[in-house]
Amino acid sequence: MLTLHLYRFGERIQSLTTDKNVLKLGRGFDCDLVLHDPTISRTHCVLSKKESGWLLEDSSKNGLMYDGDKKIEERLRLETGKRYELGRLFSFEIENVKPAPLTEPTLITTLKPTQLISLDEEAGKMRIGTAEVSGQDLQGKSYKKNLESGALSIGSHESSDLRFNSSEISQFHCRIDFNGKDYILSDLNSTNGSLIDGVSILKAKLPAKTKITVGPFEIFFQIQETEIDIIPKNSNHFMGMVSQHPRMKKTFSLIEAIASTEAPAFISGETGTGKELVAKAIHTLSRRYHSSFVAINCAALPKDLVESELFGHEKGSFTGAAQTRIGAFEAANKGSLFLDEIAELDFSLQGKLLRVLETGEVKRVGATMPIFSSVRIISATHKDLKKEVLEGRFREDLYYRLHIAPISLPPLRERIDDLVVLVPHLLKQLHLDYEADTLVLDGLREHLFPGNIRELKNILQRAAIEYEVQTSSNPKTKDKILRSRHFHFLKSFSDIRDPETVNEFAERDRIEQAMKQMNFSQSKAARLLGMPLSTLNDKVHRYAIVRRIAS
Repeated sequence: MLTLHLYRFGERIQSLTTDKNVLKLGRGFDCDLVLHDPTISRTHCVLSKKESGWLLEDSSKNGLMYDGDKKIEERLRLETGKRYELGRLFSFEIENVKPAPLTEPTLITTLKPTQLISLDEEAGKMRIGTAEVSGQDLQGKSYKKNLESGALSIGSHESSDLRFNSSEISQFHCRIDFNGKDYILSDLNSTNGSLIDGVSILKAKLPAKTKITVGPFEIFFQIQETEIDIIPKNSNHFMGMVSQHPRMKKTFSLIEAIASTEAPAFISGETGTGKELVAKAIHTLSRRYHSSFVAINCAALPKDLVESELFGHEKGSFTGAAQTRIGAFEAANKGSLFLDEIAELDFSLQGKLLRVLETGEVKRVGATMPIFSSVRIISATHKDLKKEVLEGRFREDLYYRLHIAPISLPPLRERIDDLVVLVPHLLKQLHLDYEADTLVLDGLREHLFPGNIRELKNILQRAAIEYEVQTSSNPKTKDKILRSRHFHFLKSFSDIRDPETVNEFAERDRIEQAMKQMNFSQSKAARLLGMPLSTLNDKVHRYAIVRRIAS
């Protein structure tokens, strides 16, 4: 992280601590630090983080100075404690501080963009907070105002959300903006300035409880918080998903809680864990259920078509654009847009996506005017997006914009006991009129399932085909039960075989009872049965005798 100390006429007026990799300083209101000085360019300079340190790049008309009289030609490596001049009024120093972890709690919005939620999935807690401002006018009349939109304007002009009729207040004095994560107070080039807890600022993040001073008025800003427990569901079934695992049941409740908000949801998990099912559940349970759910797989589209798929294009905007086409954002207007494998999105398009998320304005390829689209974003990836950010392949600002309401799906091997409920559910879902033998479930427990639930579906479909092939010559054996021999294509079934004779069935039952009696200690069970340990070990593996977890 970087702390930048800003000085005016040599006196420190503001300190900005940030975890961004790029900072813009200038007169424009899109800058991270806004400097009110006519000698300052709209974008005066850019600070960028590199592996070797921070670089300062001059993008001004009048140039940058350091060490009193030295001019920066183009780029300069910044040094801590050294003063850099910005125009005639301002200067700054930098200070490196210990980086903050990417896992810090994030703030998300509900239908009212000023209701904040902090999620702690591990602890099963959700904190809901509502931002408000309060105070008194010059006549002593009290006011309290919830921030019911993404911004609150303060000034003497009649259009201001919070209006003060005073000569010491500029018409457009300052404003509070919510950027999806933090509240930012920006002074709008007012005559008398804006202060946070007594410190004059141009643009700064608001703490959860603070005092804003504008002219003779004191405005108290605070976020009132309420904590909610995320309690695991009782049922094994939830919106097309099936699990008896405590972690998944907790995830079911988390999905329901997040769905009630307008928060951008972020789903992480290995391929085949059911990320799209989660996305559809969020949409169905949300207030947007009556509008479209649109899914885009960022990894499946050619790079030169992704922009058109997302934002649409005008007729003739490029070769092959024979007609105007709306993009996913327009198609999902008032609904939900699911961006699967978001980590595969080309870096050049990540900036355009970020702008759409921040402004709500979509511009088709080849269009001159933007179109407004209200879309709830749900994104997903099987990659470690934090690592992608740290290694420079994914924009940090876009990460924070998307990674707001995180949902993590465990792989099947970490909830392998779910096979007892998943197998019958998937057989029914696939319209396969079969039951799975107990030995089959035991054998499947030994499989690692790199493809997770999707792979399990494919395995069951193939086993059904094997069943039909093996029984085609003997119709009398069609009992509609999938047995171990129907799964011979799996390595975990290579040494497993079903009991075929009466003696083998009796032997398996006798061994299983002994194992249960001896708490699945093979050495104790071998002594009880009067059988060599090596022989028992072979038979336990052959018959796939394992400790089963009660459903």
